[in-house]
Amino acid sequence: MLIASKRLRNKLTEDEKMLNIKLKNSTLEQVSTYQLLGITIDHELTFDDHVDSLCGKLAQRIEILRSIRSLLPQNERVLLYNTPIKPILMYGSSIWGSITSKQSLTRLLNLQKRAARVILNKNTRESRTEDLFKFVNWLPFVQEIKVNQCSLLIMMKRLQGQVPEYLETKLIRISDVFTRATSHSRKTFYCR
Repeated sequence: MLIASKRLRNKLTEDEKMLNIKLKNSTLEQVSTYQLLGITIDHELTFDDHVDSLCGKLAQRIEILRSIRSLLPQNERVLLYNTPIKPILMYGSSIWGSITSKQSLTRLLNLQKRAARVILNKNTRESRTEDLFKFVNWLPFVQEIKVNQCSLLIMMKRLQGQVPEYLETKLIRISDVFTRATSHSRKTFYCR
């Protein structure tokens, strides 16, 4: 896959856009999208194909939730959102969420609003988004991405020893507490 912005891609000739790479007498196929660890990467890093796929999965699960909502109390509907729906929405969002277009993020936010309306049994004109999210105790999707990105940044800085002392005493490496060393114990923390 040749990854380039639209502007750079437009400057390239057709021959330059085509990669001709051989490996052990086989020519590698050039693709414009590729799924890696559940995230669809496209050659312009827009993540539009990933969001399209995500929207389909989320809409399907929200519709299932809508069809069974009359059988469940509200707290169990929230639980059903938090277990099979929210993880799909949030998976990898710290990476692709800051790169994808505002239009794509809006599509996902609208699905999150739809899920809140289903859980609270409200129609589109009954209440404001802020009230919906407040009632179910959710952050809007875009804000949750920012919180996750900040958390990752703090963890990275903690690994590098670049955090204030109070954070160093709060974020303890598992390898500093337990004697059994694993491959992840030096990179894993718990909060004290």
